[in-house]
Amino acid sequence: MIDPEVKAYIDQRLWMVSRLREDRFGPNRTIYAEYTTDASQSISNNASPAEALNYEDKVKDTHNIVTVGSDWLATIPVPGAYDVEASLIFAASTAWGLGETGRLELWKNGLMFRYLDRKDNFDSSGAAQYMVLNGSKKLWFETGDTIGFHVYQNSGGALALLNAPAYCWMTICLNR
Repeated sequence: MIDPEVKAYIDQRLWMVSRLREDRFGPNRTIYAEYTTDASQSISNNASPAEALNYEDKVKDTHNIVTVGSDWLATIPVPGAYDVEASLIFAASTAWGLGETGRLELWKNGLMFRYLDRKDNFDSSGAAQYMVLNGSKKLWFETGDTIGFHVYQNSGGALALLNAPAYCWMTICLNR
């Protein structure tokens, strides 16, 4: 038989541990990640699969869900409906011609999952232009799912992203 004082102490500790977990992942806690890039990442022409974007500069990441680098990924810590948003801008170019495409893709667990944006027949042959791709989705993810952002372009040559964090950013936020 457990001493009532010991049981009360254990119950209190268990309650405190459950509160700590709830504070970290509970219904009142937001999971939020925001990253930007100013690295002028070069995007190959006609790459298959589309190239992973490296949003390397952390603005806020409440649960350290993002791993930066060439294999940039966000790993979902708890299941739920997440708002996922991303934006990028290519440096000004006259390379775009009719029939050429730029795409921003959302990847889930290593596979292309949803298109966030697509621009077709973007003709910049007359004067240099910037192509902006951005989009958002509200999607359900399970614990351990991974999210990545990829970009595709077929302008005829490699294109760099503009060194502009105001245009090149992503956010992931759990809806509570």
